[in-house]
Amino acid sequence: DGFAKLMHPNAYVVVAIDALPFFPAAQKAVNVMSYQAETIGNPNSFMWIFRLWGVIVVAGLTGAFVWFIVNSLEEFNDESSEHYVETPAVMAGVGGFIGLVVGYVFMHTLRNIADTIVFCYALDKQWCESEGRAMGDNVPHAFENYLDNFPDNSNHTGSSRQLLIDRRHAHNSRFESSELSEMRTPR
Repeated sequence: DGFAKLMHPNAYVVVAIDALPFFPAAQKAVNVMSYQAETIGNPNSFMWIFRLWGVIVVAGLTGAFVWFIVNSLEEFNDESSEHYVETPAVMAGVGGFIGLVVGYVFMHTLRNIADTIVFCYALDKQWCESEGRAMGDNVPHAFENYLDNFPDNSNHTGSSRQLLIDRRHAHNSRFESSELSEMRTPR
């Protein structure tokens, strides 16, 4: 438990940002991950849907492209050709499988990028809170609002559609209340 928890890829992010040796950086990364879990939650809970669709789309388009090429080019569908393909569906399946592998690699990379962005946000937010400073303007406001108001999905029993509706309603009511306060404040 003690040593294994320090083997975390976010330790390298802390090494790069804070110039700490690996083990102190790994401990700080674990602390930031705990802070992230408490304050932000797990924003990747919906990410699996996007990743799944990304893999399916890449695999499907690759398979469809191979099927189209094999069926449309005379070199592959002419029986007298040296490169004749007797069963285009098999070639399309192989192309789809290759697309599946490529799509998985791309979507896994996307998840790592998203995890790193959220980790860096949590690291910055934790530092600002410990120093008593406000967050800078370097974070897009929509992203900051999304992360700061992310609901704990583990306690949510409704559908994901209802969760999105609830989040949109909460965002709209916050916007309306801030808009009303701006209108009441004399300039």
